Amino acid sequence: MRYGPAPSRARLGKSSATLSTTTARAAASAKSEGKTLGRPSKTTSEQRAEISSKYEQGESVSALARFYSVSRANILNVVKSS
Repeated sequence: MRYGPAPSRARLGKSSATLSTTTARAAASAKSEGKTLGRPSKTTSEQRAEISSKYEQGESVSALARFYSVSRANILNVVKSS
């Protein structure tokens, strides 16, 4: 079993430009098929609307984070984007 670093791209036989192009094409293809890319959100759009509303009414970030079982940073990102 090998425990060293992962093999470099050069040893795999593909240049980084080829890998980047292939990855970009695959992502574009998936997106055109309607697939969502990236990490799933921990909150729904309804929850994000509720978070923004409660924050505007004076609810603290910490209280909202505890209630929705997410991090304070997550709450702040929701509030900043609204």
